[in-house]
Amino acid sequence: MPVRCRGNATTNALTVRICASDTRALNGGMLLIGLSGPAKGGAMTAALQASSGVTAELAEFVVATSCDRLPASVVHATKRLILDTMSCAIGAVDTAPGRLLLEYKRSAGGRADSTLLASGTKVPCGSAAYAHSQLANVLDADEVTLWMHSAAAVVMPAIAAAEFSGADGASLVAAVATGFELAARVGMSLPTFRVDPATGLLRSPGADSIGFSWASYGAAAAVGKLLDLDAATIAEAFGIAQVSMPVHGALSYVGHSEPWHKYAMFAAIGEAGVNAAMLAARGFRADGRLFDAGSTFFRAMNAADSDRAVMLDGLGSRWAVESTSLKPWPGSRLMHTALGAFTDLVAEHQLRPDDIRSVTVVVPPWPIIEWQASKVECTDRFQIMSSLPYLMSMIAYGVPAGPAWWSEAAFGNPAMRAFAQRVTARVDPDLNEVFLADLRAGLQFNVSRVPVQVRIETADAILTRYVERAHGDPADPSTAMTDAELAAKSEEFTRDVLPAGAGQQLVAAAFSLDKAGNLDALMGPCTDHA
Repeated sequence: MPVRCRGNATTNALTVRICASDTRALNGGMLLIGLSGPAKGGAMTAALQASSGVTAELAEFVVATSCDRLPASVVHATKRLILDTMSCAIGAVDTAPGRLLLEYKRSAGGRADSTLLASGTKVPCGSAAYAHSQLANVLDADEVTLWMHSAAAVVMPAIAAAEFSGADGASLVAAVATGFELAARVGMSLPTFRVDPATGLLRSPGADSIGFSWASYGAAAAVGKLLDLDAATIAEAFGIAQVSMPVHGALSYVGHSEPWHKYAMFAAIGEAGVNAAMLAARGFRADGRLFDAGSTFFRAMNAADSDRAVMLDGLGSRWAVESTSLKPWPGSRLMHTALGAFTDLVAEHQLRPDDIRSVTVVVPPWPIIEWQASKVECTDRFQIMSSLPYLMSMIAYGVPAGPAWWSEAAFGNPAMRAFAQRVTARVDPDLNEVFLADLRAGLQFNVSRVPVQVRIETADAILTRYVERAHGDPADPSTAMTDAELAAKSEEFTRDVLPAGAGQQLVAAAFSLDKAGNLDALMGPCTDHA
């Protein structure tokens, strides 16, 4: 089957030979597959030149960026992202949706390309990407780049494709770094936050939400890079992803029981990117100018426009993976400043649950935060990720952050439910100014702070803490998650899923991934269930 790629590499069952009937850039009956941009001498294929623009520059960036061309800090941040995302997926294996997803793809059968987590079963690359992309977001503990989730639908498809193609660790790191970068830049180019002219308050994404389907472009880029596709073919993969990914409209479940897919079906988003790259590799033709001026690709994300300058500004010198927040706790990132303030006060004053008479959380006037901070009753385990009072009860009772928060012992504990009743919220309109200051600073997505004050009343004291940045946010060195903290999170999330010692092996393999000749050390600890 003909596959359009660079060089002479052969990937799995794919062949790199191109039929002479391909009417694009030909040279003696062969496609010009060795000219991939700066890394290959600066030349571009004729097809790419013909559609030069934003799309071409992004595709060229993906192809030209190898692991040895990445800054050391980006390599390290990418390895951290891979470890964090894998740990979140493994931690969700024993949840109800996790069991269903894995059984669905296991029972479907097919080629033995890629490994299903915690089982060792080999399934087609797209099947592994589908199940794992959703698993990575189930517990809502996956990364946040400003307000975006990209890793679930980029990292997990890239790992599946790396197994499929027989890639080494450095190739996986480069694929994730560039795919994640592309997804983040497209996402940030879409206008999201707006100020209501009548009230001066920040408009909640709510009905205007752009969703997360644009992560399919990042998956297509990462998988295409692992298949060694040329830039013109990756540009066409973007076009295939556009018509394959879920079309996002307004999704709102505020006040209702949370659906398992929450705000996005990352399974479909990740798999769409895999399929786009695989189809492009086999010669499926598509428009390679998706992001160029005049395209209305953004309408599929329910967005009004796209700022192309955001896609290109600082490309290759400023990396989203270095500004990505890693979550120390499951649950909506909007609640994490409050969780951090509460955690610190409890630890500093050695408070026991019975010492705390009440907790008051002062929040900005943003409806979704007000709702999360006031949501006391949880009738379904998937409601806890959007209930600040419930999550504070977990912290007060010392339940380790991770899958244990979803356990019956925690969810059904009457004392914890009673504690949640002692948490209330109050709105302070003045806190809106922090949001407005962030918006004035630059990008549409650049609302990076969530100002809150937590007030704890005990028998003999009133304890308060004001916080604007959450733990795990690298924008401030004091809040950045350390390697040791990430390793502890990973081991906690995988502890009851993987066999004894496997969590530590996974951490070690991830941090040395760029030196690995294959993925055996990374995937080996993940092939059995405890």
